[in-house]
Amino acid sequence: MPGFSRLQRRFADNGVQFVGIGIDSLQKMSAYVKEVPVTYPLLVGDAGLLPIAAKLGNAVGGLPFTLVIDKKGVVDVARLGIWKEAELAEHIEKLLRQ
Repeated sequence: MPGFSRLQRRFADNGVQFVGIGIDSLQKMSAYVKEVPVTYPLLVGDAGLLPIAAKLGNAVGGLPFTLVIDKKGVVDVARLGIWKEAELAEHIEKLLRQ
């Protein structure tokens, strides 16, 4: 999340928007972001989101799960696991050049 926050600040002027969706309670998420502030919107969901995540490429229901959606609203990448900040920055830059 700190890396996503840095990338949000870096690419915001290019129209890039990060959104986090937590599968947890509002209270737990609120407590977490007091310790680890984020610079992008966070939404709270429940286990009902897991079938949607499965349709988007997260068949095992693991976290973290990242979707990159391009300018046309099409899922460009669905990735389970931690995405290194430098790798994601490179991918975003590639998409912005298209």
